[in-house]
Parts: sequence; structure tokens; C-alpha cells
Amino acid sequence: FDKTGTVTLEHLAPANPDSIRELPAGTRSILLGMVSESLHPVAGCLREALLSAGVEPAPAALGAVREITGMGIELRNGNGTWRLGRASWAAPDAAAGGSSQPRGTCLALDGVPVARFHFREELRADAADQIGRFLRDGFQVYLLSGDEPGKVRELGMQLGIPESHAFG
Repeated sequence: FDKTGTVTLEHLAPANPDSIRELPAGTRSILLGMVSESLHPVAGCLREALLSAGVEPAPAALGAVREITGMGIELRNGNGTWRLGRASWAAPDAAAGGSSQPRGTCLALDGVPVARFHFREELRADAADQIGRFLRDGFQVYLLSGDEPGKVRELGMQLGIPESHAFG
């Protein structure tokens, strides 16, 4: 099973909304410009939170935005290189400093973390029952996601999926 939208609801909610509100106005505008065209659920959650806070996107001249599958969104503009995504990609030096992989989505400028966002997702009401039925019937069930491996393993455990069958 793919995690997002299959065993979890597609809609995310910010778990730490202050991290968005506390960003300087210009950074919030750049962030909105970065996520405005993305279909990824994290980008959609950030876009919704920024728009509901009345944030206006930075002008189109902010630079070229590109999505890197499995990593995040990158923008190169006059300020430098902005990245929003996995900490190991957005701010590799900061991510390498800890003994464990940092959780959450990181916004970084030139590899320096600016903010970290965390999100809540909910299991679909029938996900655990359906997966339990497959397991009882002898099927091997795997959970696949582009999310961080630890997050995928935790969710798999909630669903009764062996840790060795949850890949992120």
C-alpha cells in the first residue's frame, strides 16, 4: 500500500502552526511561492495555512521553482537557494550533526535551517481493519512511502504491518 491517501487521509494539518506564523513576512511569501503549484500533501497543507493567514505570494520574479521527487522543493533567487523538504537534503550539514535523522519538513536557505514544520495525519477509519483482514488471510502486506523511514515504520506498526515491510 502507498501510505498517503491510501491508509491515511490525504489532508494534513500543521502540528506546530507557530512555526509558520513566526516566520518573517518576506519568508512566508517566498514559502507560499514555493508551494503554490505543488500537488504534494505537505505543500498543500502549507499553502492552505499561509493563504488563510492572508499571506501574499512573492512575485513571479522570485526565481525558478522545481520539485525534486522524494526530496522537496527548491527555489533559486537573489537571496540564494531555498529548499523545503527532507532535512538531509534541505540542510545536510545540520542534519548530519545529530545522531538520529531529524523529523519534520525543513525550510532552509543555503543549507541553513530557517524553520521546521511538523504535520498530523490521520489513518483512514477502515485502514487497520482492512489490513488486519489481509494479514489474517495470509497475505504479506507492505507499506511504501516517500516519507522518512522512521515515520513509515511507526505507522506500519500502528496498522500491524511488520517493521521489515514498511519502507520510506
